[in-house]
Amino acid sequence: MSLTSTPTRYVLLAALVGTLACAPTATHAQAKPPAKAEAKPAKTLTIDLTEIQKPWTGDLDGMIKRHTIRVLTVYSKTFYTVDKGVQRGAAFDAGRLFVE
Repeated sequence: MSLTSTPTRYVLLAALVGTLACAPTATHAQAKPPAKAEAKPAKTLTIDLTEIQKPWTGDLDGMIKRHTIRVLTVYSKTFYTVDKGVQRGAAFDAGRLFVE
């Protein structure tokens, strides 16, 4: 036996153990899915969704009256994120400046 064959054996043994560790077992293949728990009724919303989902277009006076604008942005650490209940990001800052 030469010294160069010993590391090769360790590599082959490690590959075999890794393959067997990742292979599915018979119990995983035959396991039944867990029974679904009964769905609890959802809490009722205090906001009327139909009112929120109505389109708002071309009504600057209405936006001023409602004191509400919508800003479409991506959720990322740079543009918009909520950290411990505080809104942060470049899009949030730009929206605040627009409102002011």
